[in-house]
Amino acid sequence: MSTQTILERLEGVRKSGDGWVAKCPAHEDRNPSLSITERNDKTLLRCHANCTVESICGALQLSTSDLFNRNSNGAGKIVATYDYVDEEGKLLYQNVRYEPKDFRLRRPDGKGWAWNLGNVRRVPYNLPRILASDFVLVVEGEKDVDTATKLGIAATSSKQWMLEFSEFLRDKEVAIIADADEAGRKTAAEVSQKLTGRVRSLRLLEFPGSKDLSDWIAAGGNKDALLGFIELQPEWKKESNWREIFDSFEEFENAQPLSFVIENFLPKEGATGFAGLSGHGKTWLLLEVAKAALAGPPTKLWDAFPVLERAERVVYLIPECGRSSFKHRLKLMGLYDYVESGRLLVRTLSKGPAPDLQDPRILHAVKGALVLMDTAIRWVEGEENSASDNQHGLATDVFRLLEAGALAVVPAYHSAKSFKRDNTMTLENALRGSGDLGAMLAACWAVKQLDAEQNIVHIENVKARDFQSCQPFQLRGRPFIDELGDFVMHKKPGECGPLMDEQQPEREKGGAPAEAREARAANLALLRVWLKENSRLTSTELVSKFRAEGIEVKDSTIRHYKRHLEK
Repeated sequence: MSTQTILERLEGVRKSGDGWVAKCPAHEDRNPSLSITERNDKTLLRCHANCTVESICGALQLSTSDLFNRNSNGAGKIVATYDYVDEEGKLLYQNVRYEPKDFRLRRPDGKGWAWNLGNVRRVPYNLPRILASDFVLVVEGEKDVDTATKLGIAATSSKQWMLEFSEFLRDKEVAIIADADEAGRKTAAEVSQKLTGRVRSLRLLEFPGSKDLSDWIAAGGNKDALLGFIELQPEWKKESNWREIFDSFEEFENAQPLSFVIENFLPKEGATGFAGLSGHGKTWLLLEVAKAALAGPPTKLWDAFPVLERAERVVYLIPECGRSSFKHRLKLMGLYDYVESGRLLVRTLSKGPAPDLQDPRILHAVKGALVLMDTAIRWVEGEENSASDNQHGLATDVFRLLEAGALAVVPAYHSAKSFKRDNTMTLENALRGSGDLGAMLAACWAVKQLDAEQNIVHIENVKARDFQSCQPFQLRGRPFIDELGDFVMHKKPGECGPLMDEQQPEREKGGAPAEAREARAANLALLRVWLKENSRLTSTELVSKFRAEGIEVKDSTIRHYKRHLEK
């Protein structure tokens, strides 16, 4: 039996890495704990609650022999093949139907057939015909698509519908026919949600007394009756299924705990920003992150942050840099081999301006990938400092990439020139423009070069949504990038103070650094008095006491002050 058929019997299925996860049918599973992968024509099942393969197969009414996929030499008889072709009609892959009923995907490999899809581009069934038509029928399964084609109606299949498929139907009139069962209605509703806002009109229907289009035609239906029935259906609107816009209890129960690509540094399925002045090392740091994610566990980024998940690929978009210059950096960082293998996909200025991030090809490429945007301003529409422009440009694009299955998205930001004079790091002063840019981020790291000769970069976390970030730290680039292809840790978290304590005063400018030192001395004097009165005061309580004096300090600064007083 094919992996695809087994997946259709499971609940809560979603893509994960090079396989899938789902609810285990052998125990009461609220959080999907069953991993499914396909290896060497066999479906591999692993329950993280330690259910046996035999018990899982029994719950699915399968035998363990069903886990071995049929191929062209197997016992099943091929009764139909459905060609999936690109816009020009070139064959990409086939869905093969067997008797007894089963399905198996295969692709041409130059010698015959490979019985897996590998990295082949996924497309809707009957793509050239639906592109050429203003009206498209969406039905469940290729058999019904072929039935519609015989009637002279352009159609495609709703099975395994991907978000990027919706772009092929943009601005078209669409009708969706649901199979007359619970699973069919659910599939049709899910596709409706993905099409909403993209198509010109949308109708949703099912046939009374018939399971699907083929059954309805076999019972005497015809093209005129079908089109008339569709015309009678009301326009499907978002409010038609208003509960779908809210998170359900089941979805909360199945929600995965907060997870990371790189522990306590790069949250998974979220956006993490890097913000700093131009020329202060952001691109080098993004390349370090890319290299760590491509290597996967047990790599530690800068020997401090464990990599928890290997990226299938990295998509690096850098429309500010030409190919020759970036090639030099890739080779220096030891990343050039990943370009050759296809795991590192790069688009530079030499290829053209910043690409449309809603292009279906981009949405396909980012599935399972770490996406790096260097820098994000190239995707901001209108004025950089405008809240509405930022919100509707960059934020929309980033969320669309995550919705399409990106492992994580990392936009880099140019800080305002005033950031050079600042002796503190906050989300507000590190990010140029409105707070809307920062609001969409799950995490943000502020970056500032303190020593150009040694390329010493000071890094502080200025946003950490729902996790405890580390204390400030510093990296050193020279001579290590040239010798090792990496930055090295210069001052570890816990050894490094906040920017106020680490940044050397600019002698020719005077004022601000001197004022900062005086303010720090005054703060230490206050802290010494308070701790003498009550040595058990927590950092949170001390922050409140400073605030009552009109002084804003962070927990990390309090901890650093305490270490200073203990010396």
